[in-house]
Amino acid sequence: MMATNYFFKNKAIYAIGIGLWMCVSCSNEELPMDLSDTPVSFSVTSDWPDMQQSSRAGETEFPNGTKIGVFAFYLPGGDESVIENKAPDFMNNTTVTKQSDGNWTYSPLKYWPNNPGDEIQFYAYHPMSSITDDISISSNSQLGITYTLKDGKTDLLAAAPEALGKQDIEDKVNFSFKHVLGQINVKVKAADDFVWIDNESIKVSSVTLNSVNRKGTYILGDDTWTSTIDPQNLTISSGTAFDKSSNDGDIVYGFPRYLIPTTLSDLTLKMVTTINGTDITETIDCPLDEPIAVAPNVNYVITIILNRGMTGFTATADWVKTESHEIIYNDNEIDHHRKKGGKI
Repeated sequence: MMATNYFFKNKAIYAIGIGLWMCVSCSNEELPMDLSDTPVSFSVTSDWPDMQQSSRAGETEFPNGTKIGVFAFYLPGGDESVIENKAPDFMNNTTVTKQSDGNWTYSPLKYWPNNPGDEIQFYAYHPMSSITDDISISSNSQLGITYTLKDGKTDLLAAAPEALGKQDIEDKVNFSFKHVLGQINVKVKAADDFVWIDNESIKVSSVTLNSVNRKGTYILGDDTWTSTIDPQNLTISSGTAFDKSSNDGDIVYGFPRYLIPTTLSDLTLKMVTTINGTDITETIDCPLDEPIAVAPNVNYVITIILNRGMTGFTATADWVKTESHEIIYNDNEIDHHRKKGGKI
């Protein structure tokens, strides 16, 4: 059974911003329970392969050395109401690390309570707050994980299995991680009927996601976000170039980026068009006809199609590894200051 929402009600969130509140694991000896001789062990899975950076998109396992943070509450008699009145007393931000043999280890070792009615409620997150300044622990009692949008490269995952006792475990407690941020990708390509000028190439210098949420706190176990309204632009340097021979619409370099739930209403492109050795630099505002409500655990692919005299937009989520989301928008006219025949 899952810890119920009353655990999280009527409690303030004390976010510590970029400061890091470090927890210290409690020892079983401090708990008023009869211990068994069965150690608590873990296995870890995820809901889709892209758990780290895009270069690992084809892999389905965390790499060796990965660290996750684990919290756990001792529930005497399986009573979940005790969670409301105490900090995690079984494991408190304990570091659990994947070894080269595939096992996940931690210290000091914990043992299951011996009473068949006693249970443990576990929560886990990745990456550890101690190894990234994008993530911090916001509250001892509420178990809030605060994510600060900086470069947007940090992916945040969380797991909250049902409360378990020794009698429920055949082998290991499984942390089935899910992504609690939305993933954004941006593609830029020329339309199929784009009339290329001789010796012309297009380089995307940067893509800016305008006015996205900068900070939010994810409540472990409650599966909710409380966002701090602090919208800022996120600019991703690109450097991706394409021409007639390479107009394949690949994802622009610098993506994917991971966003707190937010509303994405427009983008800004900075582009350099080179014709016969002459550069034309343009800043193109791209308001979306249909704003994208970025949701957790959803991938969005925004394809920007360039035309002479106008830019049309098509946004799709073609990532089949998780929930799909599709938005179509168009009709943004711009002037590229280019003429046919190679003259400027």
